[in-house]
Amino acid sequence: YFYVSTSAMVLMLHGLLRRNVQLQTHLARSQRHVEHASRLRTLTAMLGSVSEPDLVASIVVREGCLLLGSQTALVVRVSDGGEPAVDSFWGVSHEAVTRFTTELSGDAAVLRQLRDDCRPIWLHDDEAPMAPVLARWRQQTGARSLSLLPLATRQRSFGALLFTSKTALGQQERDLAMTVANQCAQTLERLRLAAQARRGHALLEHEHRWLEQILDVGPIATLLVEPLSGRLIFANEVARAKNISRIIGGPSDAPMVAHQGSLRDAQSMALLPAQMPYLRTARGESLTDEEVQWHSSAGISHLTLTSLHLPACEGHGATAIISVQDVSKYRRSQQALQAAVRGREAFVAAAGHELRTPLTALQLSVQSLQRTVERLEGAERLAEALPKVQQSLANQAHSVRRLVALVADVLDVSRLESGRLQLSLEPLDLGALVQDVVARMSDLSRRADCKVVVRNQQPLVVKFDRVRLEQVVTNLLSNAIKYGAGRPVSIDIWAMDSDACLEIVDHGIGIAQDQLQRIFERFERAASVRQYGGLGLGLWLAQQILQQGGGRIEVSSNLGEGATFRALMPLV
Repeated sequence: YFYVSTSAMVLMLHGLLRRNVQLQTHLARSQRHVEHASRLRTLTAMLGSVSEPDLVASIVVREGCLLLGSQTALVVRVSDGGEPAVDSFWGVSHEAVTRFTTELSGDAAVLRQLRDDCRPIWLHDDEAPMAPVLARWRQQTGARSLSLLPLATRQRSFGALLFTSKTALGQQERDLAMTVANQCAQTLERLRLAAQARRGHALLEHEHRWLEQILDVGPIATLLVEPLSGRLIFANEVARAKNISRIIGGPSDAPMVAHQGSLRDAQSMALLPAQMPYLRTARGESLTDEEVQWHSSAGISHLTLTSLHLPACEGHGATAIISVQDVSKYRRSQQALQAAVRGREAFVAAAGHELRTPLTALQLSVQSLQRTVERLEGAERLAEALPKVQQSLANQAHSVRRLVALVADVLDVSRLESGRLQLSLEPLDLGALVQDVVARMSDLSRRADCKVVVRNQQPLVVKFDRVRLEQVVTNLLSNAIKYGAGRPVSIDIWAMDSDACLEIVDHGIGIAQDQLQRIFERFERAASVRQYGGLGLGLWLAQQILQQGGGRIEVSSNLGEGATFRALMPLV
């Protein structure tokens, strides 16, 4: 009985001890699970908050060793050129890592494994190592096991995570090691994508600013509009400076810029709200070099509009681009060119008329003289025909002078335009010069039945070119006689400050107020060329000559009340 009782007691104690060991083992395993889970949560939190790739490796090697109970840990990266580098290490000296990196650089097979192969490698003391460099590393660290875990995602391989341990890793530790490697790879991929996104965003911002600068430098106003809603997305500097969006019917992009005025079409007809280019573009219409006019207190601006619709793309909705170009200068140049063509045509017509008149008179006079000479038979007939011959020669001389004057005016225009008209300035007695011109033009005034009176003959010395000043006085006096309607013409001379003033007054047809400035332009005249003739160059030449000599010309007149011209030139 004693032996039976003792055996039963031993068996019971053995069972209790075995159960206790199982419970302790289970408790230790549970504690390890709790510790692993806690450390894994810590690692996950640390990797989730990290923002620099360099910190990932240092966190993984430290926390990975603590989690797995490993002796050493390395994060090995292989560059695109095949060069290995250790980003971070734990539990080993820097010298040892340097030697390992040097040895690793000579093992092409291991480098391919690190860079290209995504399978983990588990090596133990009872297994042949995969490569000598790994065997030497395990021996240097005194480890029983070596784990080479890929740091890779579906998109990219970053290298490998190398652990060495004094104990063999069970399946639980292997799973934990793969979890650490995967978290490290995912973190590196997240940071890579974030950096790529930042670079892309920075590049996009740079290109956006670059595009804005290009658009701001250009002379064309550019607007980006969101279709349907009509929201203004962007306006370049030219558009903002002129408030173009508001002008063409959109929202104001420059509230401080005044925009009072009206937008009209090319025929100057006011546009209705629905016809505004901005709203038409927002509705989906395309414009091609459409011309409009902006009428404001500053004048009329001519604008051409072109719009282009861009379809929606990834991340961006549909966009309409409106370009507005101010072509006012081009239109003014075009109008000036057309005016120049009309002036040339008018000049050709006037020149033809003016040249034909003296040529016809000269031809008739020559024919009359020929007939007179043919009828002469004796001395008595010669005496009778002499007055007629003399008159014919006088008419011919007058026609020749008129032709010479016309040609001289045309040549002076060419000299003035090319800058070849030079003045020889000298002291001149203005009163004496005027008396000479009046005397030479006595025949012209007599034929026009126009009396010329010089009322003030005080001596005034001016500094001017004699020939050109005679030309100015001749042009002004001939106009006064031509348009004076047979009424007296008066000439006054007096000093005005530092200038001498020559005033010529007629009492003829006068000049309308809106024509007073135009008559000083080339080929312009206030009266009909058919009634009064002339090339329209006399006043323009007089003004140009006076201005070149430091003087000026003024005019005052009303239609039907005669005209007063004043030529001012510097006194000596």
